[in-house]
Amino acid sequence: MTAGSAADGAHAVLVRLLGPDGATSQDGRLAVVTAGPGWSTAAPRPTTTGVVVWGGDVLDGRGVPALLRHAGRREVALARTRGARGPAGARQVVRTAPPLTRPGPAARARRWLAGGAVVRLAGPGAAAATALDTLAAAAGLDPAPGRPAGPAAGRSRLSGLRVGSGGAVLLLGSAAGRPVVLRVAAQDGPGDPRPTADPLRRLHAAGVRRIPEVLATGTHDGLAWTVETRLPGTTAGRLTPALLTQVADFCATLPPTGGPPAVPPLTSTGHTHLPGLVDGLARVEDVLAAGLPALPGVTGHGDLWAGNLLVEGAALTGVVDWDACHDGAVPGTDVLHAVATDDRMRHHRSLGAELLARPWQDGPTADLLVAAWARAGLDLSPARQDLVGLAWWARQVTAALTRTPALAADRQWVRQNVEAVLDAWRAVLAAP
Repeated sequence: MTAGSAADGAHAVLVRLLGPDGATSQDGRLAVVTAGPGWSTAAPRPTTTGVVVWGGDVLDGRGVPALLRHAGRREVALARTRGARGPAGARQVVRTAPPLTRPGPAARARRWLAGGAVVRLAGPGAAAATALDTLAAAAGLDPAPGRPAGPAAGRSRLSGLRVGSGGAVLLLGSAAGRPVVLRVAAQDGPGDPRPTADPLRRLHAAGVRRIPEVLATGTHDGLAWTVETRLPGTTAGRLTPALLTQVADFCATLPPTGGPPAVPPLTSTGHTHLPGLVDGLARVEDVLAAGLPALPGVTGHGDLWAGNLLVEGAALTGVVDWDACHDGAVPGTDVLHAVATDDRMRHHRSLGAELLARPWQDGPTADLLVAAWARAGLDLSPARQDLVGLAWWARQVTAALTRTPALAADRQWVRQNVEAVLDAWRAVLAAP
């Protein structure tokens, strides 16, 4: 099992959750087998009291022919696991998938083709509690429907498992009769959900609504977890003008953080990832450091787009996935991110191309975005609109390179998202 992407990280967490709690490959209770390229490695039969966790990662970023071959081999391999469990053995499958980054049936079909899976094959005598059972009990989750309380209860929860952002695994369940989400990730890894708990609690204390409430946090054997309330509604398909208005009103409720916005660390990011572009990145940082103190710092969501909005009909009911939440955000960048992400999906633009398109000045989104900023209490001059746009780009670039360092070696990504911006904004950056 590889661990390069968020999906890969979640895959490794699923392996841990589906194995017997505390088991290792040395004690004979657990065998972990990777499906291999092309799903070519067959899952072995478990022993009478053993468990095999078998499967393969997602295949993202490839063309349709490669995805079709991948999906076909995956489905054949999964079908064969029905015979690998042995008489009276248990077989449970959890499918994984890359993030859904575009709306529509074509994007959902591609996501299914690129998907992976983790399969738990248990011998007839393998009755030991899984790590999932133990975490569900520690988190206070109610027994799964139709199952008694106890070690076996969690096994019917597998249909509620989802792969979240940053390498986390989500379990949809209930606690004390309330719908909740259990988030699990590698302790201290990029998907560790615990750092989000305190910001969400502060926002709740400040009166912000339509956000999850964190009920509990904890760790267990290298895994970190949180339990939060599950909000009503379904994921928004796209950002409509009416929904954008509600998003702007929501952003207006996010409290200030008592000081100017933080300047994204472009210079240090350049030294670490893009040493050849340090001078240009440092100049951008200087421009932001000179202009941002005139604006108030606010609490920022950090990844506010339609995929993180819940709706019932036309009404906004929730804002979820706060793992990128941060203090000292530049006001207006959350609203801009929502608009820019929707714009990028519709026009298939890179991050750099979206910034250079200046969606706050030109195109069909300009009036909507300026109006949304006004509803959020921001009356920005054209120069400050450019400053907010530049700050949004700077945070997205630094976050992308920190999260996925391999992007620095992708010449196309660097050219489209960094070099093109530094070249086109040269006149702005050279201004006194």
